[in-house]
Parts: sequence; structure tokens; C-alpha cells
Amino acid sequence: MSFGAHSIGYFGVPGSYTHQAAEELYPQAKLIGYSSIFDVVRNIELGEVLAGVVPVENSTAGRVAELYQLLDIIDLSITAEHFVEIQHCLAAPQLGDDTPADLNHIEQVLSHKQAIMQCRDWLGDHLKQVKLSEAANTADAAERVSAEGNPRKAAICSARAAEIYGLSILRRNIQDFDKNVTRFHVLQKKAAPADSIGQNAITTVIFQVHHTPGALLKALGAVAAHGVNIIKLETYMVSGMRAAPTFYVDIATNRFSDAGEAVLSDLVDATSFLKVIGCYSASEQRGDITGFLPV
Repeated sequence: MSFGAHSIGYFGVPGSYTHQAAEELYPQAKLIGYSSIFDVVRNIELGEVLAGVVPVENSTAGRVAELYQLLDIIDLSITAEHFVEIQHCLAAPQLGDDTPADLNHIEQVLSHKQAIMQCRDWLGDHLKQVKLSEAANTADAAERVSAEGNPRKAAICSARAAEIYGLSILRRNIQDFDKNVTRFHVLQKKAAPADSIGQNAITTVIFQVHHTPGALLKALGAVAAHGVNIIKLETYMVSGMRAAPTFYVDIATNRFSDAGEAVLSDLVDATSFLKVIGCYSASEQRGDITGFLPV
């Protein structure tokens, strides 16, 4: 997928992990950062950018709630997935021109709530008494800490963000698990063309079922009946929009195949609400990453 000089939106600012994902996916494109996932979605819908890169879930901290809350209402398709290994650093301004920051001086740590969760054990062992504050994303935290210039405040961010914003790295790889990986989705107005989707494909849907005994089992049985595997199943609530839980499901099939068409047809009959979010090629990294099943 190459959009050349066309614009691609992403959540965050330069140095964020989503910015890294966007650079890896579209090295030749013009990248535009937005302060929220909602803003990325809105600008794709307005045609300001041709696609958007947004985080979906992390192998340590779980799903990114903001995206899930939007899936019910957006008219966009997932056209690709991408994985980035997350390697968090603790970074702070220098004490002086020739004096590096010191871990013992840190009183406040700023970062995205997911990053704080991913470093919870390390923070408890090394900075138990510090104040933890949330930022829009990890690079935003680095930018704000840099702008304040207070050596008693540090950011959890990438090494690239620390470099961009002139911070000293106090500790590297402070995430609690070595294989800390974030999954990203590419969103576009148009669905991925059938002939662009590889043999190993994922069809992502959200659905609801009637609040009756066996209703969910019936929906899942509609998938299993065609010999198709489910590689992700998650339930969540959309506050104020629907009375029942919504199920997010990644199905290991191409929706344009005979099996895929049969699965979706039977799901229509087995659910009270069904929406196909996208069909796209599965990443080759699947199966090598803990928590993300192969197709």
C-alpha cells in the first residue's frame, strides 16, 4: 500500500508509536498527526487524508477503548493491520548543560495511560512514590516534559521521542514484558479490493445478539459450522447507544471466499445487529507474537 505523496493521518505527534507505525507502512507519504482517534476518523471521512493509522490493542494493556467506542458509528473499513514492538524509556530534561537527569530526582511521570499500565511493575519497584499523570500519547508526554524543562518530571516514551524532544534517557526498556507489542489498524473510506487480500485473511465484524439463552452460542456456531476459526473475541459496551453488549470478532477467513460468504450469511440470521468492519490480509508477524493468534 503506497499512497506516494498523498496524506496519511495518524493518532499522535512525531515520535509516537503510531507515528512509527505510519512511517513503516507509508515511508513515502505525507503524515499528519491528530490529537485523538476521533479526529483521525473524522478527517478520513472528510477526505482530508486518504487513510488513517490508529492503535487497536496492546499485548500487555489490552484494547484501546476510544477506537472500540467509534466502531459502531463510523463508515470506514479496516484495510490492513500492522504490529510494532513497544520499547519504553524513561526520559527527562537535563539538570544542566553538562549534567544528566537523575532517577532519584523524579517526582512526576507523564505518559499515555496504556504506557503507564505497561510499565506498572517497573514503576512500582523504582518510582513507587511518584505522581503518575496521563498524556494524550507517549510522544505528547515527551514534548510536554521537554517544554517545561523541569528535571523532576519525566516521560515514558520511545527512544525516538526522547531524541526528537531533547530529553535524557534515564532507563531503557522499562516495560514489564519483553514482548510488548501494539497492533494497529489502517482505516479507509473504501474497503480493500478483493484481489488485494492475501490467502491468509481476517474479516472483522461487530455484532449483538438477543438477550436470550444460547443466543451467543448460536452466533459462534454460525462460524464454526463452516470450519472457520475465531482468532479474537471481545465484548464491550457502547454507552448510551445500545442496551446490550457488542461483540468484536476477528474471523480467520476472507469474506469473499465461499466459506466467508457463508459465515456472514448465517451470522445475519443469528444476530440482532451485524456490521462488517473490514477484510484484510493478516500480518506475517501473527503467531510470532504472544497474544495474537495466527490465521
